[in-house]
Amino acid sequence: MEIRDASELRKSSAPGGEGATLTPLHPVQGSEGLVSVDLWVIETGGSVSTHKHGEEHVIFVISGMIEVSGGSTTSVVREGGVVYTSSAEAHGIRNRGNEQARLLVSTPLLVRSDRSVSGGSTSTSFWTGSTLKPEDLNAEQSADRPPARIREQPSAQPPAQAQSRQNEEESPPDISGLMKRGSDLVGVQRPERRKPPAPPVEEQEPDAVDDEIDAEEQDAQSNLMELFVAFEGGIRDKPPGQGFGSFMVQAPGRKPVIKRVEFGDNFTTQQSEYAALIACVEYIIERLDATGRGPEQVQLDIRSDSSAVVNQLLGNERVKDAALRKRLDQAVELLSGFADWRIEWHDKSESARLLGG
Repeated sequence: MEIRDASELRKSSAPGGEGATLTPLHPVQGSEGLVSVDLWVIETGGSVSTHKHGEEHVIFVISGMIEVSGGSTTSVVREGGVVYTSSAEAHGIRNRGNEQARLLVSTPLLVRSDRSVSGGSTSTSFWTGSTLKPEDLNAEQSADRPPARIREQPSAQPPAQAQSRQNEEESPPDISGLMKRGSDLVGVQRPERRKPPAPPVEEQEPDAVDDEIDAEEQDAQSNLMELFVAFEGGIRDKPPGQGFGSFMVQAPGRKPVIKRVEFGDNFTTQQSEYAALIACVEYIIERLDATGRGPEQVQLDIRSDSSAVVNQLLGNERVKDAALRKRLDQAVELLSGFADWRIEWHDKSESARLLGG
């Protein structure tokens, strides 16, 4: 057992990004282990740039509010949230709150990374990722040696036997079977990718069928029209009040279309936000129908300054209010008709820039 003072460990903190610092809690210099635990502190407006590495992460938000980006998806995670990133998955973090964000990061050291070899070094190689290359992995898999196994540790061993056993187990034990799979961990949920079903094909040789499906999917993707969408909603007077909203729809190379909408009395802010999104999607479907096209030919890139609406649509937050749940279900049903859709959060200043004051 080892007990350390966190204030002493902070003396070894190192920059981890813009306005961000990393403090290794375990392992530290002179210790070893199969799991590392780090404390990330990100100041207001600070960020950790998008990066990826061979290790996976489990990130627990101790305090504050962060925005986690990965691929085409961005989600807002508040205090008490847990984020899981898999091996080699690109991810970046930005402090989106008005206070310091503190994150506890657990990383299994199950690959031969710079960090696991150097005994807890906080060099930049940790941020750029593992030094294990695909060809190295293939070489390890093809090596002529039995796989490592977990062995029970006896209560006492003669020194000679213990030394013999240490030499026998040169490679680290394979404990992947004891770890939860990514699907078992709580992480950032991504919007479901929806594509039109492939048309039936006649029975052919397996390779020929695969080639034909791949070609059809590539053609379908190349023929999709992408629309950029932004929306916001609000109320006048105290809640419930008079609801209103606005939305913007823009096709590549075209001027944006901006619409203002009114919803009447007895609206909450969140109800107005959903009403604005629904009005926007219905407007898009109406215009597509007028030009002889359908939503299955379109993918939507949606932005909103409402973290609640974004997380509810992504499935990160539950909706308990029945009236609000009805609006959420209506929005999801409308969006399900499109070839693909994704939604990301942006700041209110970006809404003002896109939609006007």
